Amino acid sequence: RKPASHSIIEAHPDVLIEMAKRGWSSRSGVTVHAGRWQDVISTLPSAAFDAVFFDTYEESYMDLRQFMRELSRLLRPEGRFSFFNGLAPYNIFYHAVYCRIAQEDLLDHGLCCSFSAVELKKLADVEWSGVRRRYWKFETYYLPLAISQSSGDTRPCNAAEAGLWRPWPGSAVRIGDRIESEEEPEPGPDE
Repeated sequence: RKPASHSIIEAHPDVLIEMAKRGWSSRSGVTVHAGRWQDVISTLPSAAFDAVFFDTYEESYMDLRQFMRELSRLLRPEGRFSFFNGLAPYNIFYHAVYCRIAQEDLLDHGLCCSFSAVELKKLADVEWSGVRRRYWKFETYYLPLAISQSSGDTRPCNAAEAGLWRPWPGSAVRIGDRIESEEEPEPGPDE
């Protein structure tokens, strides 16, 4: 399916230049908003989005949580929300805790959130060659999907009962996902 419209918020000047080179701004139905999401989001129309994906680099959970506050305004009824789930990417225990906190925070904003386990292969060091900071360590990625619930919705916020995905945290951590004692590496002097 081809979406009728696609809005992109991008702050990095180099990415904006590359997007212009590739013709993103001239594509039918595409709107590129240059700037930080914190500065752009209030200009977006209410109840205008069927789906929103949040993927930003070097932001904390508090930033994601701040973004979540806007979802009930932005999404249409039964709209979808997902985000790059790189929370605590070096420790599966803390990652699971963040996932559970995200579920509760999203529920506070009227969104029912489940996670789908996506099996990845073990990434070798060579695959991270040239990457300054490795941003994923586990062999399983937990893809979040939150669905906006209407105010009169009496359905339980349980993806398993709805027939969508298995509930979190029931058997969420895979055998290959070990609790690591290794901390996130400190950035080098050039980072």
